[in-house]
Amino acid sequence: MSKEAKERWSKMYKDGIIPKVKVDEIVKKYADLAQGKQALDIACGWGNNTRYLAKMDFKVEALDISSIVINSLQNIENIEAKEVDLDGYTLKENSYDLIVMTYFLGREFLPQLHKALKPNGIVIIRHWVEDPENDKKFEGATNLFAHKELISTFEESFKLLHNSTEKGILYNKQKMICESIVVQKSNI
Repeated sequence: MSKEAKERWSKMYKDGIIPKVKVDEIVKKYADLAQGKQALDIACGWGNNTRYLAKMDFKVEALDISSIVINSLQNIENIEAKEVDLDGYTLKENSYDLIVMTYFLGREFLPQLHKALKPNGIVIIRHWVEDPENDKKFEGATNLFAHKELISTFEESFKLLHNSTEKGILYNKQKMICESIVVQKSNI
């Protein structure tokens, strides 16, 4: 990400534009399927999912571009919070039992997830998708996944555990359609 993007996100966190929301329900429902306790939260934001996983005794590596949110996660048991530029970031191979990526369009990470997961590892992704019902329109849909894009990404070498779409609310109160997917890496 550019310096401008880092400054923009940090300002939104500092000004309270990005609220400290609850733990994502899909994380609560599926995290315990992970067979080990090494987790990664990509673009962790305020760290609600990170904190939840840490309380479940996961050793969580939390990544975000904003020093504000990363500083809020320092010195918490089971959390290793890292301020990183996610553009061009490479995930460690064969390192995680669980990877969470919510409300971050991390297309560049999708091909890396298979290598980053340990055998039988779980991936949980939730993000906004293209839909005519969306209040906010993104020109060229560069900030949204296409419908079924996530499923097609994980067709090979993954078992589909969950896929759903539902209405959600952006931080600015606009209604958007959100897709959730949970997959498990095959053991081969």
